[in-house]
Amino acid sequence: MARRAIISALRGLNKCLIARRSRKLERAYRLLILDSHGSHVSMKFIKYCDQNKILLAVFPPHSTHSLQPLDVVMFSPLAAAYSKQLANYIEKTQGLTSIAKRDFYRLFSAA
Repeated sequence: MARRAIISALRGLNKCLIARRSRKLERAYRLLILDSHGSHVSMKFIKYCDQNKILLAVFPPHSTHSLQPLDVVMFSPLAAAYSKQLANYIEKTQGLTSIAKRDFYRLFSAA
């Protein structure tokens, strides 16, 4: 059941990508990054990807937490910078005030 849902979702994504790309991109391959959970990878799924010029990058088991590109490259430094801004804010207010939306936006944009 999960495999059917994944292939169905991939077909929908593929239709969307095909509708938006140029003729030059029709010859290009796309990269799909996923974990190695058994429900995500099957021969039918691999064949579909191969027929539709989709390259698969499958992370080894139990390693996605440390290998996810966006987490490692972008979100980890952003989280550290936001935590620093938050710590400075708490120190400045001596922890006597709560954080409102306007404070969040100001702290986050500074990060």
